[in-house]
Amino acid sequence: MGHGKVKNGLYWSEASRTYHYQVRIGGVKRSGDTGHALVADARDFLLDLRAEAARRRAGLAPAPKPSAVTLDQAIDMWVAASRGRVSDRHLVDRPYVLRRHFKSVLHRPLAELTTAALDRVQAEYLAGERTGHGWGAAKARKPASWNNVRKDILALANWCVERDLLPAVPFRSKPIKVQKTVKATLWPEAVPKFLAAVDRLARSEDKKTAILLMVSLGLRENEALGARWEGFDERIGVYCPPNTKNREVRAIALPPGLLDGLRRDRGWKGERGLIMPAANGAPHVSAYTEGIVAKAGEEIGIVGLSPHCLRATFATAHWEAGTPLGEIMAMLGHSDAATTMIYIRQRPRDASEAQAKVAITFGLRLSYGGSTPRSSPPAVPPKKRKKQGEAMKTNSPAVPAHPPPKPEVAGSSPAGRTR
Repeated sequence: MGHGKVKNGLYWSEASRTYHYQVRIGGVKRSGDTGHALVADARDFLLDLRAEAARRRAGLAPAPKPSAVTLDQAIDMWVAASRGRVSDRHLVDRPYVLRRHFKSVLHRPLAELTTAALDRVQAEYLAGERTGHGWGAAKARKPASWNNVRKDILALANWCVERDLLPAVPFRSKPIKVQKTVKATLWPEAVPKFLAAVDRLARSEDKKTAILLMVSLGLRENEALGARWEGFDERIGVYCPPNTKNREVRAIALPPGLLDGLRRDRGWKGERGLIMPAANGAPHVSAYTEGIVAKAGEEIGIVGLSPHCLRATFATAHWEAGTPLGEIMAMLGHSDAATTMIYIRQRPRDASEAQAKVAITFGLRLSYGGSTPRSSPPAVPPKKRKKQGEAMKTNSPAVPAHPPPKPEVAGSSPAGRTR
C-alpha cells in the first residue's frame, strides 16, 4: 500500500492513522511506525531515536525511558484481562469513552499523560464538540460528565500500576465540585398510585414485573432484570439475587403474596431460569424500565423519577416502619451505613415542624393561613410600644375605668323581652 510523501523523515499512513518514519541513521536505513497521530509528537520520536543511536555509537548506556505502553494499548490490555470480571456493557463503555475523549494522547505512552496534559484534555472536553456542520458554536458539556470520564482514566492508570506497566499514576486530578440538586423521591404512600400508573402505561408485562421487584425487594434494575426463579427460597422466605453488584450473597425477606403473585402472573410451572427473559433468552438490557418509570412518575406529579430511585423508596419505607438500620443495609447489599443513609430520605414536614418551634423561640413572626399564632410576640419593640401607647392616649378621648351603665330601653330588659 502506498503512502504520502516523505517530509523530514516522516510520512502519514492512512492504514494506521499515524506518522511513520523513514530515515538513515549512522549509515543504516531505518523505518517504522512512530505510533503518534500528531506531527509534533512524531518529530519528538525521531529526535529520541537519533539521540539513542548516538549514545550507542559513543558506547554509553541507553537512557532510561518511561513505560512505552500507549494509552490505546493499555485499553486493549484492560479489556482482554477484564473479560468475565466486569459486565459486557462496562467492557464496551470504558474503551469508547477513553478513545473518544483522549484522541490527542491516544497513541502516546501512558506515562506521558501528565497533569498538564490531562488539564488540556479536560478543557477540550468541557468546551464541547461540534455535532454537525453549520453550527455556530460547540455544545458545552457539564462538569459532572467530566467527573465520570476522569474516573475511567484514573481506573485505567491504577490498573496499569497494579500490573507493573507504570511505576505510578503519572497525573494528579481532583473531581470538579458541582452543585447538588434535589433528587426525585417516590414516598412510600405514593407507591400504590405509581404502580397503578405503571399498569396503565406499560404494555410489556416484563416491565411491570421488573418495577414490582425493584419496589418490593429494593433491587437494582440489572438485578431485577436478571431475577431467576431459583433465587426464591420458600423454606425461609427470602430471595437471594444471583447477580449482585459486589458479588456478595444477600438475602431479602419476601413480602407476603409476592411469590404467589409472580407465579400466577408469569405462569410459573416450577422451572428454573430467568423470570422475564428477553426474546434472545438473555436478560433485558440496562435502562429497560427507565422510560416507563419516568412517565409513571410524571403522571402522579413526580418529575425526574428513575429506576434507581425505587431503591430509595424501599429503604425509606423500611426506615419509617422501624426496621433496624443493619437489616436495611443487608437487604440493600451495603457494607457502610453512610451509603445506606443516602437512600433513606427524610420527610420535609419533620423539618418544617422543627423550624416552626425554633422560630417561636427566636421571636420571629409566623403566619398560618393569614393569622399570627398567639404564642408569637408582637413585632413592635417594647420602647416603641410605649411611645405609641402614649401617642394613642393623647390623640384619643379618655375612656373611664368604669363606664356608666347604658340606659334601659323599653323591651330590652330580660323581663320585658318578647320571645
